[in-house]
Amino acid sequence: MTIPRAVAVLACLCLGACAATSLAAPPTLYPPGAEPFKDVPPPHRNNQVPMIYVTDRLPESDSPTGTTYGYRRSRSVGFGEVTAQYGVGPLPWEVFSAESLKEKREVDLSLQITKASEIGRFPESPGLAMPVGLSIVERKDAGAEAAARTKFMTLLKDSIARGTRKEVYVYVPGYYDTFETSAMTLAGIWHFLGRDGVAILYSWPAGSGYGYARESAEFTLHHLREFLRLLGSSPDLERIHVIAHSRGGDLVVNALREIILSSGGDVQKVQKDLKLDTVCP
Repeated sequence: MTIPRAVAVLACLCLGACAATSLAAPPTLYPPGAEPFKDVPPPHRNNQVPMIYVTDRLPESDSPTGTTYGYRRSRSVGFGEVTAQYGVGPLPWEVFSAESLKEKREVDLSLQITKASEIGRFPESPGLAMPVGLSIVERKDAGAEAAARTKFMTLLKDSIARGTRKEVYVYVPGYYDTFETSAMTLAGIWHFLGRDGVAILYSWPAGSGYGYARESAEFTLHHLREFLRLLGSSPDLERIHVIAHSRGGDLVVNALREIILSSGGDVQKVQKDLKLDTVCP
């Protein structure tokens, strides 16, 4: 099975166990005798799942696991690292990888978020309006924008360097998902995809009923669109896969639609510029 097809199939299977508090059952797409973890890079041979996150949820407080986010909206997009762990304490890689492929497990593979650390934040968007001649234009803090962009690109480059695949898996969750449940879902997807490449959670401010989530999807559309453009501009990336669930699928489609319209309707150019491979809305 090719990687793009595997992304789509695994996404559908893992999303069926959305918000699980333990590792989902292994996907049935593995053929008999398959060794899905044979080529896992050494830094990822453990029971931890490192992920990058990007969010326009408003930070609420600090907790023992780091920064916490609720459902309120933020005009400023933050980013950082979130880590999930299967089981209590470290597990030998040979034990963890073997147990994760079993239907009935003998080892505790419960899932918890162990750390969430915000590393940087982009300036508020849109910026303050100011008159220029007869027009009103957005005033941006170019210095702060450039600094945040550099910090994010460094984070992305370092994450890519830990593996062999120069590609990312962006997960856009549904209308009722919290920051934590979304990270848990992505952890399972990335694990069964072979634990290579970079897992990125795009966590938009959902989680407070469908009406609020619908308006939040409209609110976050600009941020998601610009984030996809930012990812596509990375010289360290070769391919981008986008996986979405529920209302997140509608959000992804609308973001890509706006990018295509702003590019004169040239779908192939947009696909090339964004380095899009598989999109599973």
